[in-house]
Amino acid sequence: MPPKESTSLSDDLHAEYNFDYRLARPNRFTAQRLEVSRSPLTELHLIRHAESEANAGLSTVSPAVIALTERGQRQSAYIPAAITVPPTLIVTSPYLRTKQSAEPTVARFSGARQEEWPIQEFTYLCLTTSANTSRAQRTPHRLAYWERCDPEYVDGEGTESFAELIGRVQDTLTRLQSSPHPRIALFTHGLFIQTLFWYESQRRPAIDAQSMRECYNFSSSFTVPNASIIKAHLDETGRLHFAPVSTEHLAPELLS
Repeated sequence: MPPKESTSLSDDLHAEYNFDYRLARPNRFTAQRLEVSRSPLTELHLIRHAESEANAGLSTVSPAVIALTERGQRQSAYIPAAITVPPTLIVTSPYLRTKQSAEPTVARFSGARQEEWPIQEFTYLCLTTSANTSRAQRTPHRLAYWERCDPEYVDGEGTESFAELIGRVQDTLTRLQSSPHPRIALFTHGLFIQTLFWYESQRRPAIDAQSMRECYNFSSSFTVPNASIIKAHLDETGRLHFAPVSTEHLAPELLS
């Protein structure tokens, strides 16, 4: 089944960008209206990596070297058809699964510049204790981390604090605001995208235990499926505006 062509990004930019919070829990993050600039400075495609070995429930050694599954490779082949206006910049995280997910898009838009930004997934569990475990096996430790709700806490080797994650989100926004590229495709990760959404929707709040808990509740209230795409734009004030998460470009059998 060939990839389906999407509607053009320019069509979406003349509609009202209002992120879809229909699945969100009732809290202070729900249903805020976002005004749209008619002349966006930067058009974005935020793309979550395709299905990885960890997503499939397999044991993994290190977050940086988790590879795509065969299904994930098939999902990634559908991504380029959803990008109807050629990007001038294609960005991946340092992690292997984003680089593999981007390969078909890089091949299709070979004229685009390629860069690596620190937009990798939030790794907050000690790599020594979490090596060779599955997501299910890590669940008790994940819940304990978020229950602690200490934005400065570092769990151990190879991890970062929540405050450091927010620092990377801030760095990403700065890079976007200063980039000369008008059309950017970012291949990144689910929790990073959710944190970026939260940070922007709350007008860049102070980082403390309460805001960390609220970010967790926000990210738990909706999903960003593998190989999904979120169209967005950066306006003249430096604010990001998001369209709903889309999987329309994927074949039905490849939906998460």
